[in-house]
Amino acid sequence: MGTITSGVGIFSGIDSGKIIEQLLSIESRPKTLAQQTIGQLQLQKAAYLDITSRITALQTASATFRNSNTFQVKTATSSNTDALAATADISAASGTYSFVVDRLVSTQHELSRGFANKDVSGLGGTSISFESSHAKLSRDTELADLNDGAGVRRGKIVVTDSAGHAATIDLSRATTVSEVTEAINSNGTARLTASVSGGKFVITDNAGGSGTASIGDGQDSSMATDLGLAGVAASSGKITGNTVYRLSSATTLASLNDGNGVSVKTSTGSDWSSFTVNVTTPGGVRAVKVNLSDVYDATTNAKTKGAVSDMGGVITRINDAMTAAGLTDITASIDHTYGRLVINDSTHTRNMTVTEGTDTTASDLGFAPADSGASLIGRPLIAGMQSTLLKNVQGGTAATRNDGELHFELHDGSTFDMTYDNGGSIQDVLAQIESESAVATGTKTVKASLDSKGTGI
Repeated sequence: MGTITSGVGIFSGIDSGKIIEQLLSIESRPKTLAQQTIGQLQLQKAAYLDITSRITALQTASATFRNSNTFQVKTATSSNTDALAATADISAASGTYSFVVDRLVSTQHELSRGFANKDVSGLGGTSISFESSHAKLSRDTELADLNDGAGVRRGKIVVTDSAGHAATIDLSRATTVSEVTEAINSNGTARLTASVSGGKFVITDNAGGSGTASIGDGQDSSMATDLGLAGVAASSGKITGNTVYRLSSATTLASLNDGNGVSVKTSTGSDWSSFTVNVTTPGGVRAVKVNLSDVYDATTNAKTKGAVSDMGGVITRINDAMTAAGLTDITASIDHTYGRLVINDSTHTRNMTVTEGTDTTASDLGFAPADSGASLIGRPLIAGMQSTLLKNVQGGTAATRNDGELHFELHDGSTFDMTYDNGGSIQDVLAQIESESAVATGTKTVKASLDSKGTGI
């Protein structure tokens, strides 16, 4: 390729080389602009590729948000992983929980004596049976269920008998009612016996002193208060505490009927009902449908409410159904004294009956088809502490196979009769036997209690 040599003309004085270079530069300007445009486009392409990469990464990261469970994930953290480990699923209730670790699990081995052979010599037994603790008539009660589900603030109590013998009892590790009564009964100093009656603790003084037995909170503790015993005056050698266990709006349906719960079927559709309350009015019978299961919108068929899980939810659903039917003077409430559900007409002018749905919901809530009146009073749904409802004895058949009448003949030939309520509890029957014997003979001549295994009277 040739080259341009710069020079100035001898005669003209013109720099022809520079002129030519400038002319060539002008001619190549479109090419230069095109090259600059290509460079800019390449920068834009790189920027777009970077944006695409970032969007793809965002799309991948945001894919988990399409699953609703992502927003419901919960984690649990233990303050001492050596003593307690915890995990949580989406159904876990948020909050901070305190646990008292009594002891860590350990391996235990039991070794029998040797046998001459494995298939000839018998063990001496004809049968082996295993029973759940639910077979006991003295079913234990969790301390967490006391005080309308609020439980107790565990700590120490101070007990003093009438002779002035005092003992401080540490109940910080107690979890059940039986553990409380056993700790008091085995304190080794104060001569007191703890028992339960209905929803109350009863402390009996055995010292026979001239003073007065008392129960109080230990230092920095509210345990005796939460057990209903603090500051309660003794009468006739007994301290009968305040009610700490009863049916309340916080009582779960699963815990009713000695843990058998309440059956609540679920079905889609806005017209579904668990049972019906039939109200006789001057204009005819009003069938008020009550739904305790999931509630669905009549137009979209979308679920708007979940099934109820406690007694408060049951009362709300019944009262809402009555309000929707224009029967605001008919309301449901809890009879705390007897642990039952009541539906009452405040005008006392209308008759009511209950019709079961496709399940046993009304029956499980204590209502029977034969119930009728201006007030529908259900059967007891919970027994007292350390007791069992009669309707659940012998597989739930005991209450239907007898008339509730008992006849007693004492060793001196005297007799007395009593009729007990099939809807009550074992403890109610035991207490009634003793009181009826006192009425018949002038003094309490019969002591009724459960056997040592808690499976019979």
